[in-house]
Amino acid sequence: MRGEKTNGKARHHGLTPTTVSTIFKSADSTKKAGETVSSLQAKKNTQTHDSAMDKMESLVEM
Repeated sequence: MRGEKTNGKARHHGLTPTTVSTIFKSADSTKKAGETVSSLQAKKNTQTHDSAMDKMESLVEM
């Protein structure tokens, strides 16, 4: 789909051209946010907790 016009991309995915344009404009900030979340998730997974804390975290995630 490289080089394809925004209208064609929108039509292909069933979106409006405005939505496709917004997605492309926010791509960099979305990638940075994903990297931050991945980093935080990695830190969380390396920490050890007792079983009570594990249970509390699972309830909060629900």
